[in-house]
Amino acid sequence: MNDASRFVNRALLGVLAILLLSTSLACSLGQMLVGQPTPTPTLVPAIIPPTWTPSPVGQLSPGQIATLTVIAGISFPTLTPTPTEIITPSPTPTFAPPPPPPDTPTPVPTPYVVVVAPQVNLRSGPSVAYPVIGKAVKDQTFAITGRNDAFTWWQICCIDGQQGWITTQLTAPGGPADTVPIVAPPEPPQLPPTPFPANTPIPVAPTPVPAPVYPFWLAEGPELWETNNAWLTIWLKAFYGKPPIYLPSAGYRLKVLRNGVDVSNQALTADRFQLNNPFIPDDPKAYGNRKEYNLKYEYFPEAGDATWTISLTDPNGVQVSPEVSFETKSVEKKHEVYVSFNNASQ
Repeated sequence: MNDASRFVNRALLGVLAILLLSTSLACSLGQMLVGQPTPTPTLVPAIIPPTWTPSPVGQLSPGQIATLTVIAGISFPTLTPTPTEIITPSPTPTFAPPPPPPDTPTPVPTPYVVVVAPQVNLRSGPSVAYPVIGKAVKDQTFAITGRNDAFTWWQICCIDGQQGWITTQLTAPGGPADTVPIVAPPEPPQLPPTPFPANTPIPVAPTPVPAPVYPFWLAEGPELWETNNAWLTIWLKAFYGKPPIYLPSAGYRLKVLRNGVDVSNQALTADRFQLNNPFIPDDPKAYGNRKEYNLKYEYFPEAGDATWTISLTDPNGVQVSPEVSFETKSVEKKHEVYVSFNNASQ
């Protein structure tokens, strides 16, 4: 017997059992409601059911065949399997680190100088022998473009659009000033020759007398500063050595002539430097004249209107530097002078 036959048989048996149970319950319920006594059962001869002869078609009864026919006529829907959606994973992007930033060169600061004196001459070359091409005042700043070999003058930019020179004694450097290149000085200015009258014999020039060679040469000055004092004050720096190391030259005198009259004293240069003025910010009386010196000279009572000539001598009065001249006037009150001499032989 196949599975379909078993299913039909079980369904028929279940329907029959339900019908019998319903009939029995209905009778019992009717008796309870009416309250009649249970009748005595009457014996009824048993009815012998007809003998069922198996059908040659699959050994099924007519009822089973009919049931199967009905079931077979039912059209069941064809189940079509739903295709499973295949999700293709997206490829994971490969991480690429960002390129490193380009190296930015560190800017090198430009060396510069700041003027620390009230007024300084700007010259066309690194010496007082060159002409003055301009003036600089206190706190004015210039870019450094070079220096001389002795480290006593800066080549700066710019004065009326051109380069010039300023002394290192009256400036304060800033930035990498020690890295500026050495610049060859320009040719000293030549005076035009004096024209001679026509048909005038040219006299024979006398044999020039060589100028004396002194161990000291003028390094700076003379610079005149205003002061409230009526007397003359000279700040002298006598030194030797090369930058950045300068050492004081001790044991020398300053010879001072006022209108040709010797007004010197016996003071000698010291073996150490001092500063002539204390540093007081925003003090108009200081004038920014903060300089090193190792001899201080004062003339009393008044400087007045006079021409001054100074030079450096040894303790015995022998001149060891060239003479330097300047003038003082009572109305100008520039009675404070700074000058320095460098001993090139040491």
